[in-house]
Amino acid sequence: MPNTAQYGSLKFDEAIDFFKNKINLPTETWSDITNEMHGRAFVVSGAVKAELLSDFHESILKSIDEGTDIAEFRKDFDKIVAKHGWSYKGKRGWRTSIILDTNLSTAYSAGREKQRKLPEIIAAFPNDEYNSMDDSRVRPLHKKWDGTILPHDDPWWSTHTPPNGWRCRCWKEPTSEGAQKESPNDGTTLWENPSTGIKESIPKGIDPGFAYNPLEASTMSDHATWQSIKKCPEQIQEAFLSEMAESGQYSGVLDKMINRMQSNIHEQWHLKGETKTVGWISPDIWTDIKKRTAEPYSPVITATDKGIQHTLRTKKNVLQKVTANELKKIPETIANPESVLWDTGDNSLLYVTSGENKKLKFVVKLERKSKQFKHDINELRTASKINVNNLKEKRYEVISGKL
Repeated sequence: MPNTAQYGSLKFDEAIDFFKNKINLPTETWSDITNEMHGRAFVVSGAVKAELLSDFHESILKSIDEGTDIAEFRKDFDKIVAKHGWSYKGKRGWRTSIILDTNLSTAYSAGREKQRKLPEIIAAFPNDEYNSMDDSRVRPLHKKWDGTILPHDDPWWSTHTPPNGWRCRCWKEPTSEGAQKESPNDGTTLWENPSTGIKESIPKGIDPGFAYNPLEASTMSDHATWQSIKKCPEQIQEAFLSEMAESGQYSGVLDKMINRMQSNIHEQWHLKGETKTVGWISPDIWTDIKKRTAEPYSPVITATDKGIQHTLRTKKNVLQKVTANELKKIPETIANPESVLWDTGDNSLLYVTSGENKKLKFVVKLERKSKQFKHDINELRTASKINVNNLKEKRYEVISGKL
């Protein structure tokens, strides 16, 4: 085998971060979400209570972080089940093994993937090798793929990075050995998702729901994530959107950009075309929007460096101009606004909160053309201080909260 000592000896916080950053998503059955959605969401089939999911998430995170074994997890499992009165399917031994094994194997896979993307690892080991266990339990095609060597960025790895099924024990590792000219092509099989009725073409040898690369799934754009979640049942879409809108994970995302611009406010700031997700439209507002206008590409709200620069440099008088610190409140305001208004004259959302001496108004224009994306975006356009009475004009309609 190739020498991978340096790769394997790296500190393994990546797996912990991958799992910790997943949002808890209630599901009725395992097929409610599949493939790349598992890179963003933590699910336990049949677990629909938020507190129940949170306890399971914490227990599995402990297993990854502290290296506790299946016996310890089963102790936690019993306590969690008793605490919440959860009635689950399957025998205890099988269910606990499936839950822990699946989450650990995907977290470790994502962690290893992130490590191998380091420039020094790619330089030393430009290719990856597929490995399977040498016993009778290995799936026939997984055994066939054993020893397959391909460039680390070959598209085949986007669907064939282990684990490739329930209790799959395969793995891949970087190698300096030469790659083969072609990736394996064993055809596909058509699978109908019992939760949605959607038919999906899956590479043969891959279990339904496992045809994805864990790291790629966890790092795909928020817009792409929504396109994947749209394939899920409506209740899953709403639960996911609610979690994303209220998660608070975007807090502080604009701070560095604003600080850099503020320090050079009197100089020409070189725009880099930076875009940042600053929040998600909440489920109730998303439903309201779809009644008023054509459904936007996604409920993601994006800020651009051009828009932030424009707001900081605006020539509005001091009574209207927001400060840099107020501008940093954008993610928190989107997640927890005092009120949200619909601008009937401009198809825009107004997120309103209290400022230092007046109300702050953050305007989000729906379906703006974007050079950075191949689709329209919901873009934060302007921000200003405003008198509450001005928000009571006929063109504005309150769709959430109170003025």
